[in-house]
Amino acid sequence: MYDDTIHIPKFDQSKHIPSTPAPRSVDHIQTDVKDRFVGIMWINKDLSMTLDDYFIEYDHWEIYSENKSYSKRPYQAVYKGVIREYHNYLCILSNDQEEEYYVVAKKIRTELEILEPYCACINCSASCINPLKYIWCSYCTNCLKAGPGFAKEEYILLAKELKSNVTRMQPSKYKKYFQSNHIIKMIELLIILSSVLVIIWLYW
Repeated sequence: MYDDTIHIPKFDQSKHIPSTPAPRSVDHIQTDVKDRFVGIMWINKDLSMTLDDYFIEYDHWEIYSENKSYSKRPYQAVYKGVIREYHNYLCILSNDQEEEYYVVAKKIRTELEILEPYCACINCSASCINPLKYIWCSYCTNCLKAGPGFAKEEYILLAKELKSNVTRMQPSKYKKYFQSNHIIKMIELLIILSSVLVIIWLYW
């Protein structure tokens, strides 16, 4: 008698889907960590804290994977909307029961970030009473906070000059920029005068 039953071979999952290797112990990772990460950080795991609490100071973090290529060389990324340079660190959360492995991107402080307090762009020069201060963005004004490629060369040179003239205490905004931003001075002076005139007109 003819048998029309279709025989489907048993699917061996182990032969078709490669298994993902689990993170190795610290003893094994230390042998090649110098080639893959700038350093290792150990943190005692607290069950009352979330992962975001541990990595709140970093612009980016992810679960460590042995299938992913990591390098200790600095690299550029846009984790917070601005191009910055980072180093990768291996972070180990541990307690008495287990260890968890994560990779955090630690921001490298660039020359522009050091010069940010001395930026002479329109936004940084404006006073808090100037409403335009809250409209302009760092990219519109070519501020040093916009990062490499966006910061105006004129502001970089001026910031370097201002920084070289300041030793311990940072000067106030108007002490730094009183001679260079005449438009800002005029706008804010008009705002003050118009406010005074409005008050006089209302209470006259």
